[in-house]
Amino acid sequence: MLSKQNIPNLLTFARVAAVPAALLIATAMPGQRAAMFWIFLAAAITDFFDGYLARKWNATSATGALLDPVADKLLVAVALLYLLEYTMAPIGAVGIILCRELYIAGLREFLAKRQIDLPVSRGGKWKTALQLGAITLMLAAVSGYALPYVTISGLRFDAWNVGVILLWLSALLALSSAFSYTRQSIRSLRA
Repeated sequence: MLSKQNIPNLLTFARVAAVPAALLIATAMPGQRAAMFWIFLAAAITDFFDGYLARKWNATSATGALLDPVADKLLVAVALLYLLEYTMAPIGAVGIILCRELYIAGLREFLAKRQIDLPVSRGGKWKTALQLGAITLMLAAVSGYALPYVTISGLRFDAWNVGVILLWLSALLALSSAFSYTRQSIRSLRA
């Protein structure tokens, strides 16, 4: 029976299921850019709602706590690699984001063995939000969706350009939050 308590986990499971679908498109059907866009957009929306509803309904679970960040990181990685392979995505921003994710995953594992928790920071949440927005805009642009744009001082700010700017901002936040997590970890290890 479906209850409020199960809805956040169902949304997380939907994101987990989106990972192989996105990977299939990225590897076997790269021309299906619209499908990649819609999968990623749906995943980004469910990412917001599963966390929001879990907190609102006090429906947090160990399963959700495990699968939520894993699904997010896998979807972001697949989408970034897809954009890197088939578009002119900025390799520097993509590299920073992917390296940061691997570093933080390793750091969390190291700390977990010492029974030290590393909670998600506000900077980490902003980084994720910017990443999801950036990737969604970039995928919309390469999928051919006509989105409004603005020209300021001769510079065109369309979905692609705004997405690239947001991706670089999220890369900077990724670096900043990595330093913050490192400092926090060192303090916890000394305590």
